[in-house]
Amino acid sequence: MEEPFCSKENQITDILRLCFADADGEGLDVYGNSVVEDDLMTDEDARRVAEFAHMHQSEYILIHCDAGISRSAGVAAGILKHYTGDDRAIFKSSRFYPNMWCYRKTLKALHELFPDAAADNDGLGAAGLVTEGQAFQSH
Repeated sequence: MEEPFCSKENQITDILRLCFADADGEGLDVYGNSVVEDDLMTDEDARRVAEFAHMHQSEYILIHCDAGISRSAGVAAGILKHYTGDDRAIFKSSRFYPNMWCYRKTLKALHELFPDAAADNDGLGAAGLVTEGQAFQSH
C-alpha cells in the first residue's frame, strides 16, 4: 500500500503503523476499556519498532499515538535510552506519561536485535527523535 504522507515535500520517507491498547499491563487501558495481554504491544510490535528505528537511525523519527503522551512517549524513551543512554527528555517532562509496557518491550527488542548499537557506540549520530511536536537531539 502506498503511503499518501510519504513525500519529499513533507520530508516523510517511511511510516510504520501499529495498533495496540494504551495500558501498562492487563486490566483497564487509559480509556477505561478492559484489555488482556494480546491487546498490548507485542514482542512482534516491539521488534518492528526496533528494526524501523535502527533502519532510520541517521534520520529524524516522528513517533505518535492517539494523544502523543503515553505509548509514543514509552517507545521514544526506549529508543533514546538504547541509542543515547539518556531517556530523561521523556521521563523528566511533564508533557509525557510514558507507557512502561511499551518502554520495556521497545528497549528489550533493541538490546536483543542491536546490542552493538547501544549508547556507548555513538547513538543516533546527528539525528534525533520527534514526539508530540518536540525534537530530541541525541547530541
